[in-house]
Amino acid sequence: MIKDVNGGYWGLAIILSAFMIQFLAFGTGLSIGLYNIELLAITGDDAFSVSLVAAINTGCFLGSGPLASLLMNYVSHRTIVLIGAGLSSASILCVPFLPNIGYMYALWGVGAGLGFCFVYVPSHVMSGLYYNKHTSLATGVATAGSGLGMTVFPMIVGYLIDVYTWRGSLIIVAGLMLNLFVFGLLLRPLPRYKKRAEDETMLENIEQKSNHDNEKREKRFRHFFVFCVFEFDVFFVSNILWNMGLNMVVTFGPDFILTSLGVTSIEAAYVLTVLGLCTFVGSLVTGFLGNFRWINRIFLYVLVCLLSGIGVICFPLAKTYVTMVMLHVVVGLGFGGILGLLIVLTSDLLGPENLGDGVGYLMLSNGMGCFAGPPIAGLLKDSFEIYDVSLYTAGALVLASGVIMVLVPLKTKLTGSAIYSKDTEEEIAQGS
Repeated sequence: MIKDVNGGYWGLAIILSAFMIQFLAFGTGLSIGLYNIELLAITGDDAFSVSLVAAINTGCFLGSGPLASLLMNYVSHRTIVLIGAGLSSASILCVPFLPNIGYMYALWGVGAGLGFCFVYVPSHVMSGLYYNKHTSLATGVATAGSGLGMTVFPMIVGYLIDVYTWRGSLIIVAGLMLNLFVFGLLLRPLPRYKKRAEDETMLENIEQKSNHDNEKREKRFRHFFVFCVFEFDVFFVSNILWNMGLNMVVTFGPDFILTSLGVTSIEAAYVLTVLGLCTFVGSLVTGFLGNFRWINRIFLYVLVCLLSGIGVICFPLAKTYVTMVMLHVVVGLGFGGILGLLIVLTSDLLGPENLGDGVGYLMLSNGMGCFAGPPIAGLLKDSFEIYDVSLYTAGALVLASGVIMVLVPLKTKLTGSAIYSKDTEEEIAQGS
């Protein structure tokens, strides 16, 4: 376990790097709804086929977390980020030259999605490792980059599409993605003196084993330890649910606003900008509140999930542009609150020793939800010819993601056991 890590000046550079990486990755990924408007015209309004582009992209973006987590055991965080930077920028650059939407599944979906994952996971984990005392605030600030990306990129992408068409805009976006190389290079590994406590702990563990074949068994097991923790299993399912719901909104929200309110593409982009800005604010607020000992982080997580879910359910009821904007304020604050708590709650549930593995599998749950959500929304839209049913379903899923987390404090109260216990991990490892 890493002790007494306070970040220092270089820790601020790590937070800046993680912030900007999320700004670029999430900003690009979550602007795909604006491109869906163009793709729907190309495919003859086939919502299901178009939904697969976003589903595969975000599914790979978030679902490849375990792969990124596993690679971090063998190569540096910085190396993985640089690989992801090259993969994402090259994939997006190729998209404008593809002949049909089928090829987009491979490049825009798998290539760019996997690249985004490789830049996101290592940078986010490092933002938590560099700070021990203020982990919640540090990760909250880093996560706020995703909200700012959602704020700025819809306006940028909407303008670029309007001026250069959707194909020309993607070439420019690919150029912006090259900045991931710059921020990836800032991810300096933890200095040796800050690793000393971790190294000493590893030596003690080795001495307690009868032979070297037995440290290996524990190391292999620790990667799967996360699923032996009931609380994390509940958190895993919760993340699947809210990702299904909110990704339905991100994917088809702009087209819904266009068709239901009769606004322009730029006006629809402004609504996404409001969503992103409030996500940015929500991440900072929950990151700040999570540092106070008297704040129950699980209760706070449940609260923001309920806030987002209620807001989404009310989308079809909005009859004016102003009402729609206000609802996006509510959803954005809740969405940002969820994002700002993910890392610190993972640490709470699993312990800081398992943060890397926990984040990897948490990304898998996010990817599963993101992959399942848009196709379901597309099928519902094709079946009912309106988005209302899709949005009601999305809101119900987000509400359920909050309600299910009540099982965590309920189990703690019934059993009287702590949420995370190092002894529990060791007992399971020995029993395996």
